[in-house]
Amino acid sequence: MEPEEIRRMQWRLLHEVMQAALRTEPYRRLYPSSPPGLQAPEDLRRLPFTDRAWFAQWPLQARLAARPKHMVRWATSGTSGRPMETAMSGEEQRYDQALFARQALALGVPRGARLVLACLDHARERTEMFVRGRPTTVVTPASATALAEEVRREAHIVLLGWPSVLLEMADVLAHHPVRCVLTFAEVVDEQIRSELQAAFGVSPHDLYASAEGRWISWTCPSGSGYHINADAVIVEIVGEDDEPVPPGETGEVVITNLWNRTTPFVRYRTGDLAALVPGPCRCGITLPLMDQVGGRTVDWIVTRDGRRLSPWRFTLVDPAIGDWVGAAVQYRVIQREVDDFLVQVRWRDGRRDDLVGRIEALYSSMMGYPVGVHVADVEEIPRSGSWKFRLVESRVDRTRSMPMQQLRG
Repeated sequence: MEPEEIRRMQWRLLHEVMQAALRTEPYRRLYPSSPPGLQAPEDLRRLPFTDRAWFAQWPLQARLAARPKHMVRWATSGTSGRPMETAMSGEEQRYDQALFARQALALGVPRGARLVLACLDHARERTEMFVRGRPTTVVTPASATALAEEVRREAHIVLLGWPSVLLEMADVLAHHPVRCVLTFAEVVDEQIRSELQAAFGVSPHDLYASAEGRWISWTCPSGSGYHINADAVIVEIVGEDDEPVPPGETGEVVITNLWNRTTPFVRYRTGDLAALVPGPCRCGITLPLMDQVGGRTVDWIVTRDGRRLSPWRFTLVDPAIGDWVGAAVQYRVIQREVDDFLVQVRWRDGRRDDLVGRIEALYSSMMGYPVGVHVADVEEIPRSGSWKFRLVESRVDRTRSMPMQQLRG
């Protein structure tokens, strides 16, 4: 697909997305009068930005432009500390799956390959344990051991998952060759890349995705950068003055999803940093390029015996601990000691003790021993020394764990 053909497609799809957006309450509030006329994708810069804090003011029902008979709902990961529910139609889900398949094929994954998801919402396990002296049954995301067992049972598989969860599995598997490793959601630096390659026998391929934009770009095997799915999403890179920056200059990634008409996202600030890469790619693919994306920093969680646990296990969007998406405006998790956690919460409509009581059992189950959890009600959650919000922070000696991770999206 040539650049001019992509641009025409973007304009046609953008027109349809804007029509859908104007049927929702957030965009009616954002554009009190008719928005400026858009004659080309570049005219997007006339419109105001949106972000998670803006959409979090409204329940999902107010953000729906359509109510399809079959609607797929999910909660965003909450890496900004602001969990949010979003949705797509069944038809949009099939398009999303096709977009993933296109990326996988371009990365050498053969059609029909057995895909194993190393994601914490994929497999569950039940644990019986004592919390504060009482027997408790906890349903948690599958442990690294359980995920590793699934991998051992398969041959010639493709692994797809969060790098931190894949590395949890690697600690259990030691070395287990697979056909391909696809990562997403976290930044893959050279140390993590080397560990994954040593564990699974192949160099990982990274996918840049978010709950709002879905599959945004994917790493080119040539090493030139990440190919943007420009027929599915418009990517803008803006500087500190909110103006577009030239190719090669780093700025914030702003996305407009071109196919989700159920919950539209127009000029959505991701909080991630990247730069557009000028010129065509030497691989011959005509989709535009961006460089590796930097995200929000979080820490590994460290156990008594020095094991490292993915920070994703400790975000408050797991169904096992209830509807935190609806109850909390923002939160942050701090591991103060190997057996002690502080969870700061900005409540939406007052403290929910029914939800608070579930956290201790969940965290204890994942750590493998009883831990204490103090939930503090706060009016504001300050940043941790930089412009990026840190969702999960560990104050345990980091020499016993891996370096800080970065979550994206």
